[in-house]
Amino acid sequence: MIITDITDQKHNRGRMNLFIDGAFYASVSAYLVEKREVFIGKEVTCSQLDKIIFDSDRAVAFDYTCWYLDRYPSTVKKMKDKLYSKGYSRSVVEYAVDKAIDCHILDDRRYALNYYDYRKNSCGIVKIIAELKAKGVDKDVIAQISDMDSQSDEDSAFTSAMRLTRRHSNGQVVDAKYLARLGRYLASKGYSWDIIRRCIDDIRSGDEDFN
Repeated sequence: MIITDITDQKHNRGRMNLFIDGAFYASVSAYLVEKREVFIGKEVTCSQLDKIIFDSDRAVAFDYTCWYLDRYPSTVKKMKDKLYSKGYSRSVVEYAVDKAIDCHILDDRRYALNYYDYRKNSCGIVKIIAELKAKGVDKDVIAQISDMDSQSDEDSAFTSAMRLTRRHSNGQVVDAKYLARLGRYLASKGYSWDIIRRCIDDIRSGDEDFN
């Protein structure tokens, strides 16, 4: 087997196309080419080349994973998707992600707890859970977040919901049509119907002109 060409990937900086005997063989890291472990004219066996590519890719992929997680909070799913978008193989992605988990720099539970703390003052648990599911957080972690929320003070959720309610109702004519719209709005924010009813009752009782 002879390496016959190495070309840049147009839409993926840091990755290159490797051609063996005139045909595309694999996507490889530019780092591997820079180290001159692969070059045009080099003769290699399939097993030798695959090992060179894998060893290089997993080192580069893990370095990128550390760099990314240092800047952006991420779930396991999001990190995997990011690595796949960089052209890494499944075995390389699994290696980089597993190593990040072992090093405690990638943790869905920690991510979910931080996300819950960040969002709980602007929306309800139903919406938070839906968002965590969309981000690929494991169902067991989501169940822990749900249990934690159910054990927290319901008045905290009501206070948060009322903050949104007062902002939403400012300048509105508080009639039956508006209260129905308010209910839909709070539901879209993930609040339970018990909390929504308390908010509606509060707004209704506070408006002397409502009938």
